[in-house]
Amino acid sequence: MFTKLVVIYLVLFALPVVAQNPFNGLRVGGHASTTGIGAELSYQFNSSPWSSWRIRGAYSYVGFNKAQQFGMDKGKSIDLRPNLEKKVAQLLVDYFPFRRKHWHLTGGMAYNFEQRYRFEASTETGLSLGGIVIEAKDFGIIQGGVRWNTLMPYLGIGYLANLYKNKLWLSVDLGSYYMGSPRLDITYEGFLETTTLDQEIPKIEHNLRNYSYYPYLAMGLGWKF
Repeated sequence: MFTKLVVIYLVLFALPVVAQNPFNGLRVGGHASTTGIGAELSYQFNSSPWSSWRIRGAYSYVGFNKAQQFGMDKGKSIDLRPNLEKKVAQLLVDYFPFRRKHWHLTGGMAYNFEQRYRFEASTETGLSLGGIVIEAKDFGIIQGGVRWNTLMPYLGIGYLANLYKNKLWLSVDLGSYYMGSPRLDITYEGFLETTTLDQEIPKIEHNLRNYSYYPYLAMGLGWKF
């Protein structure tokens, strides 16, 4: 009797589920955004009461380390060597309030597992600042950087358009991350050693406390299974 009940269950319930496309609602694609270039994977639920919800996981990367030289008065110049790298993983939840499921509200969290915003400044020619001449050996080397929180909550809105045969999709996201207050890290040798810069760093951090939001704009393109 028990075996017959199991067979009936498989026929009436389990087999129709297996017959469905297990990848239905799955989307893969790439995006370009203010956090870099990356890829994303998402799944949109098809059955009530979750049919207005979608979950997304994404990764993005951006980096820049090309040395720059800035010309100044009297043939002087300053050399700036940036070391910028940002790797971000995101987990987002979209809610589609309208029946056509194009516009959506988004909330989630991003994880900065690599954030490097550093620079090194020096000069081979010396500088002339307001009539004050600073020789290259006196200028020394300035190294600095800034850090924000590793975890960044996110809120935003977005639009999802289904294109070719309802398979190719295009998306736009607009929102903001909350990064917390920035923390400065500056070391130096040379003429800055004669200043009170160390005492000013807490004041600079206080003045930068409002720079806690990172605008997010992304455009994505991909394929729906």
